[in-house]
Amino acid sequence: MDDPRVQRSMPARAPRLAGVLVACMALLAVSAYGRAAPACKKGCNRAKSSCLKDARTEATAARNACSDTRAEKRACRKRVKGTLRDSRSACTRFRRGCGTCCAQGGSLCDTRCGDSIVTAARGEQCDPPGSACPGAGTCSESCQCPAIPTTTTTQPRPTTTSTQPTPTTTSTSTTTTPTVTTTSTTLPPTTRVCFEAIASGNARAAASACGIAALAAPQDPAVLLAAAAASAMAAALDDPALAALADRAGIVRSGSAADVCALSATPPNAFPDGTPHSGEVLDLAHAAGLPLLAAALETLAPYAGGTSAQFDPVYLPACLRFAGLPAVEVDAGDVLMARAVLHGLAAATRLASAYDLDIALAPVLNGAVTAESVFLGAPALLTRRPGATAELAAAGAELDAALEAFVAAVASIDAETDDQSDDLLVIDPADRADVLAIRDAAVLLREALAGESTFEAARFKFLKTNQRLRLGDALGASIASLRPLVPPFDAEGRPDPCALPDYTFAGVTPDLTAKAFRQLADLRCR
Repeated sequence: MDDPRVQRSMPARAPRLAGVLVACMALLAVSAYGRAAPACKKGCNRAKSSCLKDARTEATAARNACSDTRAEKRACRKRVKGTLRDSRSACTRFRRGCGTCCAQGGSLCDTRCGDSIVTAARGEQCDPPGSACPGAGTCSESCQCPAIPTTTTTQPRPTTTSTQPTPTTTSTSTTTTPTVTTTSTTLPPTTRVCFEAIASGNARAAASACGIAALAAPQDPAVLLAAAAASAMAAALDDPALAALADRAGIVRSGSAADVCALSATPPNAFPDGTPHSGEVLDLAHAAGLPLLAAALETLAPYAGGTSAQFDPVYLPACLRFAGLPAVEVDAGDVLMARAVLHGLAAATRLASAYDLDIALAPVLNGAVTAESVFLGAPALLTRRPGATAELAAAGAELDAALEAFVAAVASIDAETDDQSDDLLVIDPADRADVLAIRDAAVLLREALAGESTFEAARFKFLKTNQRLRLGDALGASIASLRPLVPPFDAEGRPDPCALPDYTFAGVTPDLTAKAFRQLADLRCR
Protein backbone atom coordinates (compact mmCIF):
# COMPACT_ATOMS: atom_id res chain seq x y z
CA MET A 1 0.00 0.00 0.00
CA ASP A 2 3.02 2.30 0.01
CA ASP A 3 3.01 2.38 -3.78
CA PRO A 4 1.91 5.92 -4.79
CA ARG A 5 0.11 4.45 -7.77
CA VAL A 6 -2.23 2.63 -5.41
CA GLN A 7 -2.88 5.81 -3.50
CA ARG A 8 -3.87 7.63 -6.69
CA SER A 9 -5.75 4.75 -8.27
CA MET A 10 -9.38 5.13 -9.27
CA PRO A 11 -11.72 4.24 -6.39
CA ALA A 12 -13.29 0.83 -6.76
CA ARG A 13 -13.84 -0.69 -3.35
CA ALA A 14 -16.16 -3.55 -4.20
CA PRO A 15 -18.47 -4.86 -6.92
CA ARG A 16 -21.39 -3.53 -4.85
CA LEU A 17 -20.34 0.00 -5.89
CA ALA A 18 -21.68 -0.62 -9.37
CA GLY A 19 -25.02 -1.59 -7.87
CA VAL A 20 -25.15 1.53 -5.78
CA LEU A 21 -24.36 3.50 -8.94
CA VAL A 22 -27.35 1.91 -10.66
CA ALA A 23 -29.69 2.71 -7.79
CA CYS A 24 -28.43 6.29 -7.46
CA MET A 25 -28.75 6.96 -11.16
CA ALA A 26 -32.28 5.57 -11.14
CA LEU A 27 -33.20 8.03 -8.38
CA LEU A 28 -31.38 10.95 -9.97
CA ALA A 29 -33.06 10.37 -13.29
CA VAL A 30 -36.45 11.48 -12.00
CA SER A 31 -35.77 15.20 -11.96
CA ALA A 32 -35.46 18.42 -13.96
CA TYR A 33 -36.06 22.09 -14.35
CA GLY A 34 -37.06 24.39 -17.24
CA ARG A 35 -36.02 27.99 -16.96
CA ALA A 36 -32.79 28.15 -18.96
CA ALA A 37 -33.98 30.57 -21.63
CA PRO A 38 -35.56 33.14 -19.24
CA ALA A 39 -32.50 33.09 -17.00
CA CYS A 40 -30.26 33.49 -20.03
CA LYS A 41 -32.25 36.48 -21.29
CA LYS A 42 -32.12 38.10 -17.87
CA GLY A 43 -28.36 37.77 -18.10
CA CYS A 44 -28.49 39.51 -21.49
CA ASN A 45 -30.45 42.40 -20.00
CA ARG A 46 -27.99 42.75 -17.14
CA ALA A 47 -25.07 42.63 -19.54
CA LYS A 48 -26.62 45.32 -21.75
CA SER A 49 -27.23 47.56 -18.72
CA SER A 50 -23.61 47.09 -17.69
CA CYS A 51 -22.49 47.86 -21.24
CA LEU A 52 -24.48 51.11 -21.31
CA LYS A 53 -23.21 52.09 -17.87
CA ASP A 54 -19.60 51.57 -18.98
CA ALA A 55 -20.25 53.63 -22.11
CA ARG A 56 -21.68 56.52 -20.08
CA THR A 57 -18.80 56.40 -17.60
CA GLU A 58 -16.22 56.52 -20.39
CA ALA A 59 -18.10 59.34 -22.12
CA THR A 60 -18.24 61.40 -18.93
CA ALA A 61 -14.50 60.99 -18.39
CA ALA A 62 -13.77 61.91 -22.00
CA ARG A 63 -16.06 64.96 -21.89
CA ASN A 64 -14.40 66.20 -18.71
CA ALA A 65 -11.02 65.85 -20.41
CA CYS A 66 -12.00 68.23 -23.24
CA SER A 67 -10.00 71.46 -22.87
CA ASP A 68 -8.23 74.27 -24.76
CA THR A 69 -10.27 76.84 -26.69
CA ARG A 70 -14.05 77.00 -26.78
CA ALA A 71 -14.11 75.77 -30.38
CA GLU A 72 -11.82 72.87 -29.56
CA LYS A 73 -13.96 71.96 -26.55
CA ARG A 74 -17.06 72.03 -28.75
CA ALA A 75 -15.42 69.78 -31.34
CA CYS A 76 -14.15 67.44 -28.61
CA ARG A 77 -17.56 67.12 -26.99
CA LYS A 78 -19.13 66.47 -30.38
CA ARG A 79 -16.70 63.60 -30.91
CA VAL A 80 -17.50 62.25 -27.45
CA LYS A 81 -21.22 62.42 -28.22
CA GLY A 82 -20.67 60.49 -31.45
CA THR A 83 -18.58 57.88 -29.68
CA LEU A 84 -21.27 57.48 -27.02
CA ARG A 85 -23.90 57.02 -29.71
CA ASP A 86 -21.78 54.32 -31.39
CA SER A 87 -21.21 52.61 -28.04
CA ARG A 88 -24.94 52.55 -27.31
CA SER A 89 -25.59 51.03 -30.73
CA ALA A 90 -22.94 48.40 -30.03
CA CYS A 91 -24.62 47.56 -26.71
CA THR A 92 -27.96 47.17 -28.50
CA ARG A 93 -26.40 44.88 -31.12
CA PHE A 94 -24.80 42.86 -28.35
CA ARG A 95 -28.20 42.43 -26.63
CA ARG A 96 -29.76 41.28 -29.90
CA GLY A 97 -27.01 38.73 -30.48
CA CYS A 98 -27.22 37.59 -26.86
CA GLY A 99 -30.95 36.94 -27.23
CA THR A 100 -30.34 34.89 -30.37
CA CYS A 101 -27.69 32.88 -28.51
CA CYS A 102 -30.18 32.15 -25.70
CA ALA A 103 -32.87 31.08 -28.14
CA GLN A 104 -30.45 28.60 -29.70
CA GLY A 105 -29.55 27.12 -26.32
CA GLY A 106 -26.02 28.56 -26.35
CA SER A 107 -23.75 29.13 -23.36
CA LEU A 108 -21.84 32.20 -22.14
CA CYS A 109 -24.30 34.34 -24.14
CA ASP A 110 -24.03 37.35 -21.82
CA THR A 111 -20.22 37.60 -21.85
CA ARG A 112 -18.60 40.38 -23.84
CA CYS A 113 -15.24 42.02 -24.33
CA GLY A 114 -15.17 44.86 -21.82
CA ASP A 115 -17.04 43.20 -18.95
CA SER A 116 -13.78 42.83 -16.97
CA ILE A 117 -14.09 39.03 -16.98
CA VAL A 118 -11.64 37.03 -19.09
CA THR A 119 -13.70 34.41 -20.95
CA ALA A 120 -11.10 32.16 -22.53
CA ALA A 121 -13.78 29.91 -24.02
CA ARG A 122 -14.83 32.83 -26.27
CA GLY A 123 -11.28 33.61 -27.32
CA GLU A 124 -10.56 36.44 -24.86
CA GLN A 125 -7.00 36.76 -23.60
CA CYS A 126 -7.56 39.76 -21.33
CA ASP A 127 -10.32 42.11 -20.15
CA PRO A 128 -10.97 45.01 -20.02
CA PRO A 129 -9.22 46.69 -22.98
CA GLY A 130 -6.33 48.83 -21.81
CA SER A 131 -5.48 46.61 -18.85
CA ALA A 132 -2.08 44.99 -18.45
CA CYS A 133 -1.61 41.60 -20.06
CA PRO A 134 0.08 38.73 -18.19
CA GLY A 135 3.71 38.73 -19.12
CA ALA A 136 3.84 41.98 -21.08
CA GLY A 137 1.80 44.35 -23.23
CA THR A 138 -1.61 45.97 -23.04
CA CYS A 139 -5.03 44.46 -23.69
CA SER A 140 -6.39 45.45 -27.12
CA GLU A 141 -9.90 46.68 -27.96
CA SER A 142 -10.78 43.10 -28.97
CA CYS A 143 -9.52 41.69 -25.63
CA GLN A 144 -6.35 40.20 -27.14
CA CYS A 145 -2.79 40.37 -25.82
CA PRO A 146 0.32 40.90 -27.92
CA ALA A 147 2.30 37.79 -28.74
CA ILE A 148 5.09 36.96 -26.31
CA PRO A 149 8.38 36.20 -28.10
CA THR A 150 9.55 32.63 -27.64
CA THR A 151 13.03 31.58 -26.63
CA THR A 152 14.88 28.30 -26.75
CA THR A 153 17.68 27.37 -24.42
CA THR A 154 20.40 24.85 -25.14
CA GLN A 155 21.74 22.88 -22.24
CA PRO A 156 24.56 20.33 -22.33
CA ARG A 157 23.59 16.89 -21.16
CA PRO A 158 25.74 15.93 -18.17
CA THR A 159 28.24 13.21 -19.02
CA THR A 160 29.69 10.61 -16.74
CA THR A 161 32.68 8.35 -17.26
CA SER A 162 32.84 4.98 -15.51
CA THR A 163 35.74 2.55 -15.37
CA GLN A 164 34.92 -1.12 -15.29
CA PRO A 165 37.31 -4.06 -15.25
CA THR A 166 37.05 -6.26 -18.33
CA PRO A 167 37.00 -9.94 -17.38
CA THR A 168 38.90 -12.66 -19.26
CA THR A 169 41.45 -10.22 -20.69
CA THR A 170 44.78 -8.82 -19.55
CA SER A 171 44.98 -5.87 -21.92
CA THR A 172 44.10 -2.30 -20.92
CA SER A 173 42.17 0.04 -23.18
CA THR A 174 41.00 3.61 -22.76
CA THR A 175 37.57 4.74 -24.02
CA THR A 176 36.72 8.39 -24.43
CA THR A 177 33.04 9.27 -24.00
CA PRO A 178 32.10 12.19 -26.23
CA THR A 179 30.10 15.10 -24.80
CA VAL A 180 26.54 15.03 -26.20
CA THR A 181 24.81 18.40 -26.47
CA THR A 182 21.04 18.43 -27.01
CA THR A 183 18.53 21.22 -27.35
CA SER A 184 16.20 21.30 -24.35
CA THR A 185 13.15 23.52 -24.82
CA THR A 186 11.89 25.07 -21.59
CA LEU A 187 8.22 25.72 -20.93
CA PRO A 188 6.66 27.89 -23.64
CA PRO A 189 6.45 31.49 -22.40
CA THR A 190 2.65 31.52 -22.15
CA THR A 191 2.67 28.20 -20.26
CA ARG A 192 5.33 29.46 -17.88
CA VAL A 193 3.33 32.63 -17.15
CA CYS A 194 0.23 30.46 -16.56
CA PHE A 195 1.98 28.13 -14.12
CA GLU A 196 3.68 31.00 -12.29
CA ALA A 197 0.29 32.68 -11.86
CA ILE A 198 -1.05 29.45 -10.35
CA ALA A 199 1.92 29.32 -7.98
CA SER A 200 1.21 32.88 -6.84
CA GLY A 201 -2.19 31.81 -5.51
CA ASN A 202 -3.97 34.51 -7.51
CA ALA A 203 -6.86 32.77 -9.28
CA ARG A 204 -7.77 35.91 -11.24
CA ALA A 205 -4.27 36.22 -12.66
CA ALA A 206 -4.17 32.48 -13.33
CA ALA A 207 -7.50 32.58 -15.17
CA SER A 208 -6.20 35.28 -17.50
CA ALA A 209 -2.72 33.84 -17.99
CA CYS A 210 -3.87 30.25 -18.43
CA GLY A 211 -6.61 31.36 -20.81
CA ILE A 212 -3.92 32.82 -23.06
CA ALA A 213 -1.79 29.70 -22.68
CA ALA A 214 -4.75 27.47 -23.60
CA LEU A 215 -5.25 29.37 -26.84
CA ALA A 216 -1.55 29.08 -27.60
CA ALA A 217 -1.32 25.37 -26.71
CA PRO A 218 -4.71 23.73 -27.37
CA GLN A 219 -3.17 20.23 -27.27
CA ASP A 220 -1.43 20.65 -23.92
CA PRO A 221 -3.69 18.82 -21.44
CA ALA A 222 -2.02 20.29 -18.36
CA VAL A 223 -2.53 23.84 -19.58
CA LEU A 224 -6.15 23.19 -20.58
CA LEU A 225 -7.03 21.69 -17.21
CA ALA A 226 -5.28 24.57 -15.44
CA ALA A 227 -7.16 27.14 -17.52
CA ALA A 228 -10.52 25.48 -16.91
CA ALA A 229 -9.95 25.18 -13.16
CA ALA A 230 -8.53 28.67 -12.64
CA SER A 231 -11.28 30.37 -14.63
CA ALA A 232 -14.06 28.56 -12.78
CA MET A 233 -12.48 29.22 -9.38
CA ALA A 234 -11.93 32.92 -10.06
CA ALA A 235 -15.48 33.43 -11.34
CA ALA A 236 -17.03 31.57 -8.40
CA LEU A 237 -14.99 33.43 -5.78
CA ASP A 238 -15.77 36.77 -7.40
CA ASP A 239 -19.52 36.08 -7.66
CA PRO A 240 -21.28 38.62 -5.40
CA ALA A 241 -24.44 36.49 -5.29
CA LEU A 242 -22.53 33.57 -3.78
CA ALA A 243 -20.90 35.87 -1.25
CA ALA A 244 -24.31 37.31 -0.34
CA LEU A 245 -25.74 33.84 0.33
CA ALA A 246 -22.79 33.01 2.57
CA ASP A 247 -23.17 36.28 4.48
CA ARG A 248 -26.87 35.67 5.05
CA ALA A 249 -26.02 32.25 6.48
CA GLY A 250 -23.63 33.86 8.96
CA ILE A 251 -20.58 32.24 7.42
CA VAL A 252 -17.41 34.20 8.20
CA ARG A 253 -15.25 34.36 5.08
CA SER A 254 -11.66 35.38 4.41
CA GLY A 255 -9.39 35.36 1.39
CA SER A 256 -10.37 36.10 -2.19
CA ALA A 257 -9.79 35.09 -5.77
CA ALA A 258 -6.56 37.07 -5.57
CA ASP A 259 -5.30 35.09 -2.56
CA VAL A 260 -6.65 31.54 -2.52
CA CYS A 261 -4.28 30.43 0.23
CA ALA A 262 -6.05 32.80 2.60
CA LEU A 263 -9.46 31.28 1.85
CA SER A 264 -11.46 30.09 4.81
CA ALA A 265 -15.13 29.77 5.70
CA THR A 266 -16.29 29.38 9.30
CA PRO A 267 -19.95 28.45 9.86
CA PRO A 268 -21.80 29.96 12.82
CA ASN A 269 -22.65 27.99 15.96
CA ALA A 270 -26.30 28.43 15.00
CA PHE A 271 -27.49 29.43 11.56
CA PRO A 272 -29.65 32.59 11.63
CA ASP A 273 -33.25 32.82 10.43
CA GLY A 274 -32.06 34.74 7.37
CA THR A 275 -30.12 31.73 6.08
CA PRO A 276 -31.03 31.18 2.40
CA HIS A 277 -33.56 28.50 1.54
CA SER A 278 -32.41 25.53 -0.49
CA GLY A 279 -34.32 26.87 -3.50
CA GLU A 280 -32.14 29.98 -3.56
CA VAL A 281 -29.00 27.87 -3.49
CA LEU A 282 -30.26 25.71 -6.35
CA ASP A 283 -31.30 28.79 -8.33
CA LEU A 284 -27.78 30.21 -8.02
CA ALA A 285 -26.24 26.86 -8.96
CA HIS A 286 -28.38 26.85 -12.09
CA ALA A 287 -27.93 30.51 -13.03
CA ALA A 288 -24.22 30.86 -12.22
CA GLY A 289 -22.89 27.32 -11.96
CA LEU A 290 -24.05 26.01 -15.33
CA PRO A 291 -22.29 28.79 -17.31
CA LEU A 292 -19.06 28.07 -15.40
CA LEU A 293 -19.31 24.36 -16.22
CA ALA A 294 -20.03 25.16 -19.87
CA ALA A 295 -17.04 27.50 -20.03
CA ALA A 296 -14.76 24.84 -18.56
CA LEU A 297 -15.98 22.29 -21.10
CA GLU A 298 -15.40 24.75 -23.95
CA THR A 299 -11.85 25.28 -22.69
CA LEU A 300 -11.21 21.53 -22.85
CA ALA A 301 -13.03 21.04 -26.17
CA PRO A 302 -10.05 21.69 -28.53
CA TYR A 303 -8.02 18.81 -27.05
CA ALA A 304 -7.98 15.90 -29.51
CA GLY A 305 -5.93 13.43 -27.44
CA GLY A 306 -2.68 11.71 -28.27
CA THR A 307 -0.44 14.14 -26.38
CA SER A 308 0.66 14.37 -22.76
CA ALA A 309 2.35 16.99 -20.61
CA GLN A 310 4.16 17.23 -17.31
CA PHE A 311 3.02 19.38 -14.42
CA ASP A 312 5.53 20.07 -11.66
CA PRO A 313 3.93 20.55 -8.21
CA VAL A 314 6.35 23.41 -7.55
CA TYR A 315 3.80 25.46 -9.52
CA LEU A 316 1.05 24.77 -7.01
CA PRO A 317 0.08 27.59 -4.60
CA ALA A 318 2.23 27.63 -1.48
CA CYS A 319 -0.57 26.24 0.72
CA LEU A 320 -0.85 23.17 -1.53
CA ARG A 321 2.85 22.73 -2.22
CA PHE A 322 4.50 19.90 -0.29
CA ALA A 323 8.13 18.90 -0.36
CA GLY A 324 8.98 15.81 -2.33
CA LEU A 325 5.94 15.73 -4.59
CA PRO A 326 7.02 14.37 -7.99
CA ALA A 327 5.99 15.81 -11.33
CA VAL A 328 2.87 14.18 -12.76
CA GLU A 329 1.99 13.30 -16.32
CA VAL A 330 -1.32 14.64 -17.59
CA ASP A 331 -2.78 12.89 -20.61
CA ALA A 332 -5.98 12.07 -22.52
CA GLY A 333 -7.46 9.94 -19.75
CA ASP A 334 -7.27 12.85 -17.32
CA VAL A 335 -8.97 15.29 -19.72
CA LEU A 336 -11.71 12.76 -20.50
CA MET A 337 -12.32 12.17 -16.79
CA ALA A 338 -12.51 15.94 -16.22
CA ARG A 339 -15.10 16.18 -18.99
CA ALA A 340 -17.07 13.37 -17.36
CA VAL A 341 -17.09 15.19 -14.02
CA LEU A 342 -18.11 18.52 -15.57
CA HIS A 343 -20.95 16.98 -17.60
CA GLY A 344 -22.02 15.02 -14.52
CA LEU A 345 -22.17 18.17 -12.40
CA ALA A 346 -24.20 19.92 -15.10
CA ALA A 347 -26.64 16.99 -15.23
CA ALA A 348 -26.97 16.92 -11.44
CA THR A 349 -27.52 20.68 -11.29
CA ARG A 350 -30.36 20.47 -13.77
CA LEU A 351 -31.84 17.32 -12.24
CA ALA A 352 -31.73 18.71 -8.70
CA SER A 353 -33.95 21.59 -9.76
CA ALA A 354 -36.57 19.57 -11.61
CA TYR A 355 -38.86 19.26 -8.62
CA ASP A 356 -39.65 21.64 -5.80
CA LEU A 357 -36.84 21.22 -3.27
CA ASP A 358 -37.32 24.54 -1.50
CA ILE A 359 -37.01 24.21 2.28
CA ALA A 360 -35.79 26.47 5.06
CA LEU A 361 -32.19 25.44 5.69
CA ALA A 362 -31.60 27.11 9.07
CA PRO A 363 -33.76 24.73 11.16
CA VAL A 364 -32.40 21.72 9.25
CA LEU A 365 -28.77 22.75 9.76
CA ASN A 366 -29.44 23.57 13.40
CA GLY A 367 -30.98 20.13 13.96
CA ALA A 368 -34.28 21.66 15.10
CA VAL A 369 -36.59 19.66 12.81
CA THR A 370 -37.08 16.09 11.65
CA ALA A 371 -37.33 14.85 8.08
CA GLU A 372 -41.00 14.08 8.68
CA SER A 373 -41.84 17.59 9.89
CA VAL A 374 -40.04 19.11 6.90
CA PHE A 375 -41.90 16.83 4.49
CA LEU A 376 -45.34 17.36 6.01
CA GLY A 377 -44.78 21.09 6.42
CA ALA A 378 -44.08 21.64 2.72
CA PRO A 379 -46.95 20.23 0.61
CA ALA A 380 -45.25 21.29 -2.64
CA LEU A 381 -41.97 19.58 -1.79
CA LEU A 382 -40.92 17.03 -4.44
CA THR A 383 -43.67 18.07 -6.85
CA ARG A 384 -42.71 18.90 -10.40
CA ARG A 385 -42.09 22.53 -11.32
CA PRO A 386 -43.59 24.11 -14.43
CA GLY A 387 -41.56 24.08 -17.64
CA ALA A 388 -39.30 21.19 -16.73
CA THR A 389 -39.59 19.24 -19.99
CA ALA A 390 -36.87 21.06 -21.92
CA GLU A 391 -34.52 21.01 -18.96
CA LEU A 392 -35.06 17.28 -18.47
CA ALA A 393 -34.03 16.69 -22.06
CA ALA A 394 -30.91 18.79 -21.50
CA ALA A 395 -30.17 16.89 -18.31
CA GLY A 396 -30.40 13.61 -20.20
CA ALA A 397 -27.97 14.90 -22.81
CA GLU A 398 -25.51 16.02 -20.11
CA LEU A 399 -25.77 12.68 -18.33
CA ASP A 400 -25.18 10.82 -21.59
CA ALA A 401 -22.12 12.96 -22.32
CA ALA A 402 -20.79 12.31 -18.79
CA LEU A 403 -21.16 8.56 -19.15
CA GLU A 404 -19.62 8.60 -22.63
CA ALA A 405 -16.59 10.53 -21.39
CA PHE A 406 -16.22 8.25 -18.36
CA VAL A 407 -16.24 5.12 -20.51
CA ALA A 408 -13.68 6.69 -22.86
CA ALA A 409 -11.51 7.76 -19.91
CA VAL A 410 -11.40 4.26 -18.46
CA ALA A 411 -10.56 2.82 -21.88
CA SER A 412 -7.77 5.37 -22.38
CA ILE A 413 -6.22 4.81 -18.95
CA ASP A 414 -6.55 1.03 -19.19
CA ALA A 415 -4.86 0.98 -22.62
CA GLU A 416 -1.70 2.80 -21.48
CA THR A 417 1.41 0.64 -21.62
CA ASP A 418 4.12 3.08 -20.53
CA ASP A 419 5.39 3.61 -17.00
CA GLN A 420 2.37 4.66 -14.93
CA SER A 421 4.25 5.69 -11.80
CA ASP A 422 4.00 9.40 -12.61
CA ASP A 423 0.48 9.44 -14.13
CA LEU A 424 -2.21 11.58 -12.55
CA LEU A 425 -4.83 8.81 -12.80
CA VAL A 426 -4.01 5.12 -12.96
CA ILE A 427 -5.92 1.86 -12.62
CA ASP A 428 -4.18 -0.36 -10.13
CA PRO A 429 -4.14 -4.04 -11.17
CA ALA A 430 -5.90 -4.98 -7.94
CA ASP A 431 -8.79 -2.66 -8.81
CA ARG A 432 -9.00 -3.33 -12.54
CA ALA A 433 -11.87 -5.83 -12.44
CA ASP A 434 -14.02 -3.52 -10.32
CA VAL A 435 -13.25 -0.48 -12.47
CA LEU A 436 -14.19 -2.39 -15.64
CA ALA A 437 -17.45 -3.47 -13.97
CA ILE A 438 -18.29 0.16 -13.27
CA ARG A 439 -17.42 0.99 -16.88
CA ASP A 440 -19.83 -1.71 -18.09
CA ALA A 441 -22.51 -0.30 -15.78
CA ALA A 442 -21.97 3.13 -17.33
CA VAL A 443 -22.45 1.63 -20.81
CA LEU A 444 -25.76 0.13 -19.71
CA LEU A 445 -26.84 3.41 -18.12
CA ARG A 446 -26.38 5.07 -21.52
CA GLU A 447 -28.58 2.41 -23.06
CA ALA A 448 -31.19 3.00 -20.36
CA LEU A 449 -31.28 6.70 -21.20
CA ALA A 450 -32.42 5.78 -24.70
CA GLY A 451 -34.92 3.16 -23.56
CA GLU A 452 -34.15 0.07 -21.52
CA SER A 453 -31.07 -1.90 -20.52
CA THR A 454 -30.56 -5.11 -18.58
CA PHE A 455 -28.00 -5.60 -15.83
CA GLU A 456 -27.23 -9.31 -15.92
CA ALA A 457 -26.50 -11.12 -12.70
CA ALA A 458 -23.80 -13.13 -14.49
CA ARG A 459 -21.81 -9.91 -15.10
CA PHE A 460 -22.62 -8.02 -11.90
CA LYS A 461 -22.01 -10.38 -9.02
CA PHE A 462 -23.85 -8.22 -6.50
CA LEU A 463 -27.14 -9.04 -8.29
CA LYS A 464 -29.05 -12.23 -7.62
CA THR A 465 -31.32 -11.83 -10.67
CA ASN A 466 -31.24 -9.79 -13.87
CA GLN A 467 -32.49 -6.23 -13.43
CA ARG A 468 -33.91 -3.93 -16.10
CA LEU A 469 -33.46 -0.16 -15.97
CA ARG A 470 -35.55 2.47 -17.80
CA LEU A 471 -34.41 6.07 -17.54
CA GLY A 472 -36.08 7.45 -20.66
CA ASP A 473 -39.53 7.78 -19.11
CA ALA A 474 -38.10 9.30 -15.93
CA LEU A 475 -36.46 12.05 -18.00
CA GLY A 476 -39.69 12.67 -19.87
CA ALA A 477 -42.99 13.81 -18.43
CA SER A 478 -44.25 10.61 -16.82
CA ILE A 479 -43.47 11.42 -13.16
CA ALA A 480 -45.38 14.44 -11.90
CA SER A 481 -44.47 14.06 -8.23
CA LEU A 482 -41.93 12.16 -6.17
CA ARG A 483 -43.99 12.33 -2.98
CA PRO A 484 -45.65 8.92 -3.57
CA LEU A 485 -42.16 7.36 -3.62
CA VAL A 486 -41.24 8.66 -0.15
CA PRO A 487 -41.28 5.87 2.47
CA PRO A 488 -43.17 6.16 5.75
CA PHE A 489 -41.41 7.71 8.73
CA ASP A 490 -40.42 5.93 11.91
CA ALA A 491 -41.10 7.03 15.48
CA GLU A 492 -38.14 9.45 15.36
CA GLY A 493 -39.32 11.12 12.16
CA ARG A 494 -36.80 9.42 9.87
CA PRO A 495 -37.72 7.78 6.54
CA ASP A 496 -37.76 4.00 6.75
CA PRO A 497 -35.94 2.53 3.72
CA CYS A 498 -37.21 -0.93 4.62
CA ALA A 499 -40.77 0.08 3.71
CA LEU A 500 -40.58 1.79 0.33
CA PRO A 501 -44.04 2.18 -1.21
CA ASP A 502 -42.78 1.41 -4.73
CA TYR A 503 -39.57 -0.52 -5.23
CA THR A 504 -39.79 -0.05 -9.00
CA PHE A 505 -39.49 3.74 -8.56
CA ALA A 506 -42.47 4.43 -10.82
CA GLY A 507 -41.29 1.87 -13.36
CA VAL A 508 -37.67 2.97 -13.60
CA THR A 509 -36.53 -0.38 -12.14
CA PRO A 510 -39.40 -2.67 -13.18
CA ASP A 511 -37.84 -5.92 -11.85
CA LEU A 512 -36.66 -4.61 -8.48
CA THR A 513 -38.35 -6.23 -5.48
CA ALA A 514 -38.18 -5.46 -1.78
CA LYS A 515 -35.82 -8.36 -1.23
CA ALA A 516 -33.54 -7.37 -4.11
CA PHE A 517 -33.46 -3.75 -2.99
CA ARG A 518 -32.57 -4.64 0.59
CA GLN A 519 -29.81 -6.95 -0.60
CA LEU A 520 -28.50 -4.30 -3.00
CA ALA A 521 -28.52 -1.57 -0.35
CA ASP A 522 -27.19 -3.96 2.32
CA LEU A 523 -30.17 -3.26 4.59
CA ARG A 524 -30.94 -5.32 7.65
CA CYS A 525 -34.73 -5.17 7.91
CA ARG A 526 -36.96 -6.96 10.41
